[in-house]
Amino acid sequence: MLTAGVVGAFFTALALTLTISVMVSLGLALFVSPSLCVAFLRVREGAPEHGRLFARVLKFYEKLLHFGLRHRWVLPVSALAIVGATVFFASKLGTGFMPTMDEGAFILDYWTPPGTSLAESDRLLKRIEAVLQETPEVGAFSRRTGTELGFAITEPNRGDFSVILKSQRKRTIDAIMDDIRDKVKDVAPGVDVDFVQVLQDLIGDLAGAPAPIEIKLFGESPEVLQTLAREIGAKLEKIAGVTDMKAGVIETGPELTAKIDPVRARRAGLTPDQIAQQANAALFGDVPTFLLQGERQVGVRVRFPEAFRQDKAQMSLIPIRSPNGFALPLSSLGTIETVAGSAELNRENQRRMISVEGRLTNRDLGSVMRDVQALMLSQKLPPGVTFQLGGQFQSQNESFQNLLLVLASAILLVYGVMLFQFRSFTAPTVILLVMPLSLFGVTLGLTLTKTPFNVSSFMGAIMLVGIVVKNGILLLDHAQKAEERGVPLLQAALHAGEARLRPILMTTLTAILGLVPLALGLGAGAEMQKPLAVAVIGGLTFSTAFTLLFAPLMYVAFRRRQS
Repeated sequence: MLTAGVVGAFFTALALTLTISVMVSLGLALFVSPSLCVAFLRVREGAPEHGRLFARVLKFYEKLLHFGLRHRWVLPVSALAIVGATVFFASKLGTGFMPTMDEGAFILDYWTPPGTSLAESDRLLKRIEAVLQETPEVGAFSRRTGTELGFAITEPNRGDFSVILKSQRKRTIDAIMDDIRDKVKDVAPGVDVDFVQVLQDLIGDLAGAPAPIEIKLFGESPEVLQTLAREIGAKLEKIAGVTDMKAGVIETGPELTAKIDPVRARRAGLTPDQIAQQANAALFGDVPTFLLQGERQVGVRVRFPEAFRQDKAQMSLIPIRSPNGFALPLSSLGTIETVAGSAELNRENQRRMISVEGRLTNRDLGSVMRDVQALMLSQKLPPGVTFQLGGQFQSQNESFQNLLLVLASAILLVYGVMLFQFRSFTAPTVILLVMPLSLFGVTLGLTLTKTPFNVSSFMGAIMLVGIVVKNGILLLDHAQKAEERGVPLLQAALHAGEARLRPILMTTLTAILGLVPLALGLGAGAEMQKPLAVAVIGGLTFSTAFTLLFAPLMYVAFRRRQS
C-alpha cells in the first residue's frame, strides 16, 4: 500500500508471502507442535540439560553479562562505537535502484548516421554481426532494422540486436558487453550503440526511467538547448563509469529544400504556391483518376520516377508549366539546397526539454550521480535554462522515500504491539533503542560482499525490525515475569538471558541458514533477492548478539532509574 511503481510490483508479493507464512507458522506452533512434542519427545533421566559446547557458550555469556552489570560505562561506550562503525561502513557503501543480475542475454540498440540508406545501414550492421559471431560467449543473435522491440516501426537507420549468451562461460555479461562495445567502435565508428540487459530495460520502462543517468535540460530556444546538451554530453562521457552516452539531440536525415524566388515566379506568371503545388505533385504524386476493383475504387497516383526524388540535379530539372504553356525547370525559379534535418522536440510539463542520458559500467549509481551533480553545479547555464536529474536516480530517491515511510510505519506498529504485550514503556523502549544497532550488521555485510544498498537491501533492513523485536520480546518478557514473581532485578535479568539464550540462538541460526542459498545467488532469479538476504543475514547476526548483551543491561539501567 505504501510502495508503488516497480518497488511495489516486486516486493508486494514478497510481503504478502511472508505475512501468510508467519500466520500459518503461528497456527502450527500453537496447535500442531505441542501434539508432536507429546507424541515423539522423550526426556532421558539423568541426561545433562546442556551439551558441552553450549554449556561453554552459556558460561561465557554469563561472564559478559556480569561484566556489563559491574562496569556501567561499557554500555554507552560500546553503543557509541557501534554507531560510529555503522556510519563509517555506510559511507563506503555504493547505492543503486534495483539489484543487478547476469541475465545471460542483452539488447544491442544501434543508430547509424541520420539519412543513411537501408543498403548502407545493412553494410555497416554486417560488420557488427561479424563481431558477434567472433565472440565465443555468444550463443545466438537476431537483428531487426527499421523496427524495435514490440515491432514498432522506426527509421531505416535504427534497430536492435537480440543476443543470447552461452550458459557455460567464464566472463560476466558486463565484461562481454564492454568487449563488444569496444570492437563495434573500431569496425563501425559512425554507429551509435547502446547495451542493456532485457530485464533491466523492462524495469527502466516500467519505472518511466529507461536510462540510469538522465540530465533533463529545460529552455525555450531549441538551438541553445541542443548546443548545451552536446557540451554537457561531452563532459558526462569523461566521468568514470559512464558509457553509451546520448546527447539527446535526435536529428532526421538531410533534406532537399527548394526556395522559390518571388520575383522570378512573377516573371513566369506564377505564384510560389502554384510552383509548390506542381513540385509536390511531381515528387509525391497526384491522383487524376480511379480504377474500379469490384465495388472498391482504387486511386491511380502519378508521379515522377524515383531518381527525381533522390538526386539534387534531377530535382532541379522538374518542369514547371507556366500559364503561357512554357515548361520551365524548377532551378530557374529558385534555388535548391541541401540542409540538415530538423531535430526532434520533446516537452515535459509544457516545457521544451532535451535529455542527456548515459548508462553505467563497473561503478554504482550513487557514486556516479555525485560526480554528475558536481558537473552540473560547475556548469554555467545560459539564461532561462534549468536542469533536473532524472532517470533511475530519480526513481531511486522516490523509492527510498517510500521505504523510509514503510520503515517508520513498521516501527510504530511494532512499538504499539509491544506496549500491549508488556503493559509498560520500559521494555518496549529498550527494544526500540537496541533496534538501530542492527544496522551495523547490515552495512558490514553489504560492504564485505561489495553489494550496493538498493531497494532490495532496504527491504531486508525493514524485515529486521520484526526479527529484532521478536528476540527482545523473548528476553525481556521472561525478565519482567520473573520480577512480578518477586525475583530481584539483577537476578531476573541474568536468568532471562540464561533461559532465553538457546531459543534465540536456534531461531536466529535457522533463519540465517535458510537465507544462505539466496545470499550465494543460487537458483534462478536469486540474484534479485541477494541484497535482501545479505542485509538480513548481516543484521540478524549482530542484532542477536546486541540484543542478548545490551537489552538486559539497558533494562536494568532503566528499572534502576524508575525505582
